[in-house]
Amino acid sequence: MTSFLIFVFAIFYLLLSLKRLDWALALLVLGLPSYLLRFNIGTFPSTVLELMILIAFGAWLYGIVRRHGFKLGQYWRHRLLRQPYPFRYAIALILVISFVSVAIAGFSLRSLGLWRAYFFEPIMVFILFINAFKRQKGLEKVFVAAALSLLAVSVLAIFQYSTGKLIANPFWADAESRRAVSFFGYPNAVGLYIAPLFFLVLGLAIKRFKYRATFPQFIYSISLWLVLALSLLAVYTAKSEGALLAMVFGLWLYGLLYNRRSRIWSLSIASAVLVALFVFRPFSAYVLEKAQLHDLSGQIRKQQWSETIVMLKDNHWFWGSGLSNYQEAVAPYHQAGIDVYDYRRQTTFWQPVEIYLYPHNLFLNFWTELGVLGMIAFIWLIAKYLFLAGNSFNYQRRNNKRNQAIVLGLAVSMVAIVVQGLVDVPYFKNDLAVMFWILTALVSLFSLYRHRRYE
Repeated sequence: MTSFLIFVFAIFYLLLSLKRLDWALALLVLGLPSYLLRFNIGTFPSTVLELMILIAFGAWLYGIVRRHGFKLGQYWRHRLLRQPYPFRYAIALILVISFVSVAIAGFSLRSLGLWRAYFFEPIMVFILFINAFKRQKGLEKVFVAAALSLLAVSVLAIFQYSTGKLIANPFWADAESRRAVSFFGYPNAVGLYIAPLFFLVLGLAIKRFKYRATFPQFIYSISLWLVLALSLLAVYTAKSEGALLAMVFGLWLYGLLYNRRSRIWSLSIASAVLVALFVFRPFSAYVLEKAQLHDLSGQIRKQQWSETIVMLKDNHWFWGSGLSNYQEAVAPYHQAGIDVYDYRRQTTFWQPVEIYLYPHNLFLNFWTELGVLGMIAFIWLIAKYLFLAGNSFNYQRRNNKRNQAIVLGLAVSMVAIVVQGLVDVPYFKNDLAVMFWILTALVSLFSLYRHRRYE
């Protein structure tokens, strides 16, 4: 029965991709968590998210062949001369480096599968977005799809936290230690998914709040703000501290940059927080504990980073451990547990520590998986992303354009990823990798619109 439903959906998605590729990509954004729906084609493992990517890309290629025949070489030369792809050098470098990392991992089936899911297919999505949204008018459906996806993830997380139901892990389902997981297998995945999309939807909500002339537009605007409120509540129910920090800092940064009135509010809030740090000792003690990583999760992170750095220094500093090989590479350097010091009770206890899939730090994640060149390539890509987003925001602000709030939301989305990445893994997951390249494509599109290279 499951196979039949997947087959029916594949036919529907193929027809939609052939007829309206932009709507198919919006549905892909809505269905980012569908990587959790797994199936096999013979002995070949796949997911519904991967199925959508491959169908959409195939439909797009079919459209090119139908319009230009089989003169694909001539088409590509004309396309690249007329309008080169943004981030093309970074993309080429990342594809090469990531494939070298597969070679370092011995071309194992696992490393090839991760390369396909984390690099090859997400970059295919980037190409699709660049080509499907040449008209700025149709881009809003992507942001609406992101809002609907946030709504689904958030409502389920809030339901789980309220009832304790649909949480497989007994510890997280227990009332005293409850943490929502939504569709995902662990609580932090909720924050990792919500935080970047939150600022995407925030930009649309602010834009629509300014242009709500009719009653349907007013309802539309209120609905977006409701989604944002539910998203914040969902992250709280997951108790994802990294995501909460990223969202609070992102909101403060958004206000600081958006306009003069919001800047005054942001500076006032910052001043109030500084005063509270000096006046309220419990608050300042809590902030210092978290900032210095003195809590349990912080001490585990520091131990993990220490082991990773020792591993990198020992013949892995340049090439890393190879894609999917981190656990095996760090095992000889791993301690089964650590002595954790409780700064509040001033006592010490022993805490067992597992070997995680990744080092839980954005830069160490890329360094271990792709080597030092891969880490540098992603730093370059993120820096260029923020540079293009900043230029587009300044252009929108100077020319009183309607998309000023949206472009700033895109910029802050990447800031949220970086902030979360200080203590977590905001890329190496099927949905997050695709989301990263969708954000990169959106920033590229606004840059193309700004230079009038697209309509």
